[in-house]
Amino acid sequence: MRDYASLYQALRSDLDGELLAPDLGCLSDTSVRRAAQHCLGASFYKKLAPKGNQEKADLAALEKFKAVNDSLPESTFDFNPSNEVESCFWDYLRDNFRTAIDQVQNTVPFDLDFIREHMAIGPGSAQKADSRSMLTKLFKSRMSYANESLIPYYRAALSETGLWAEAEMLRFHRYGFEKVLGGRIFFAPKNAEISRTCCTEANLEMLIQKAIGAYYELILETVFKISLDTQPQINRRLAGIGSIDGSFGTIDLASASDSFGIHLFRKVQPNNSFLSWMVEQSRSSFLVLPDGEVMEPRMVSTMGNGFTFPLMTLLFACVVKSVYQLKEIHLHGPEGPNFSVFGDDIIVRREAYDFTISMLGKLGFQVNVLKSFNSGPFRESCGHDYFKGFNVRGVYIKSLETSADVFSAFNRLARWSARHSIPLDRTLRLLKSWCPTIWVPWTEADIAGLKGPMPPNVKVKEGIVYYRCFSPKPKRYLVDELHDGGIPAVICALAGHIKGLDNSITDRDLDDEGQVKPVIRAPERFTSIRGDRGVTRYKVVQRAIPWWDYFPNTLMENSLPPWEGGCQGRDPLSRDAWERVLAGLDL
Repeated sequence: MRDYASLYQALRSDLDGELLAPDLGCLSDTSVRRAAQHCLGASFYKKLAPKGNQEKADLAALEKFKAVNDSLPESTFDFNPSNEVESCFWDYLRDNFRTAIDQVQNTVPFDLDFIREHMAIGPGSAQKADSRSMLTKLFKSRMSYANESLIPYYRAALSETGLWAEAEMLRFHRYGFEKVLGGRIFFAPKNAEISRTCCTEANLEMLIQKAIGAYYELILETVFKISLDTQPQINRRLAGIGSIDGSFGTIDLASASDSFGIHLFRKVQPNNSFLSWMVEQSRSSFLVLPDGEVMEPRMVSTMGNGFTFPLMTLLFACVVKSVYQLKEIHLHGPEGPNFSVFGDDIIVRREAYDFTISMLGKLGFQVNVLKSFNSGPFRESCGHDYFKGFNVRGVYIKSLETSADVFSAFNRLARWSARHSIPLDRTLRLLKSWCPTIWVPWTEADIAGLKGPMPPNVKVKEGIVYYRCFSPKPKRYLVDELHDGGIPAVICALAGHIKGLDNSITDRDLDDEGQVKPVIRAPERFTSIRGDRGVTRYKVVQRAIPWWDYFPNTLMENSLPPWEGGCQGRDPLSRDAWERVLAGLDL
């Protein structure tokens, strides 16, 4: 157990006692340097989830989850407009939501063909599967389901897939299907006070949910020009501009996904389409809590559902469009988008901010006032905190229990120090004393070692630099190629879920019952499977690189203007600045 208190005191000394951030939105006369110090002090242990506090944090999350669910209407959703303008907003919202769906349905219908092309597994666990890997979820376990009516659609969608259909037949005869009651609630670390509530969906439901999510993403791209892959950059761009001239406000919502009631969904989504029917059939109608209690959710879905995020983004995009129609504001202008939505990260024009918040409240959503800004020089969106155009985002420490955790903290704090020209000598020296001295190039991952100039004892041969670093150690499995003809493994390999597949399994690898022998073999006889559960373990490996001192442009965040994710008016983060930070430590 690390001495977290001593590290906190070291940071306090480095920042001259600045560890509590006031409302930066109101400090128009403070300096950017001071704002950066405030942000680092406030962020440092904000997401720390120490061991031994999990039960208390989980209980707080459960109580909050139940409270949000209970706050949603049990029957029909009632908007209750207070005036004619709000009544027009409600009409616009329903029309915009349905029109967006119809616009795409006319060219790309949501049907079995679309489901077949887009259904996929999620990144987390699946019920009745003992691994997170695609190979296990789809081909090496019982297929869990909550709604039996989805099975015929799943089989119909697979009927023309060739290899996948054949692999599913083999899986079904070996493992079959198993009914579950619904989604299973679990908790993930968030911070010391409260955990994050998530849900493990039934495997079959997840496959359909991912296809539905892909369709909502298509609607977002077609109608609103929102791509979930690139939208964070647009959010940051507008947040940066808003922090300079006040033209944009940023909105963050509390428990947004859990506050999206199923009755609101039924009011805005056309109820006569295959898409809406599939949403109703694939969402969890029951949730099993950790203590075994069963509850009936009033929200559409939880985090963990395959369509929650794009559906939530679509709803809020329609909210903004409806407000803009009433305010006569264009969604897109000559210089680009006039709004941005990424999940519950919403950015609108300053003049539309108050009415947008009011309408979100009418829909049952609660604005997080501590993370929403429409005045002053501070804006926050998608992991960037802008103050007068500068990204003053702090560093969040979640854990320091492993050497990899310490490496990551050291490198991120050194980068922050170089970017803002604020020494953190005491903090960095203490972190350095908690980990082995393994220097790595600038291009390595933050968890790989301490980033810095090439040390004199590194081996160089024929222009190639050889060095050691920490690397995650994946679990490795001997893939059963004989039993199933290699079909599942081939599918997973094509999907990028299997690396280093070797087909040289022979009869000697099988026991008397035809099962793969549980013995350790040479590494080349195994394959690494992405997404397996368990605590990440690390090993020290040797790597080679032709250019130790190459400094990638991705690190030069401050050389970009705020609308490209950087900080306007400041010298770019450079290797020299980082080296000066390390030189001051006299390591």
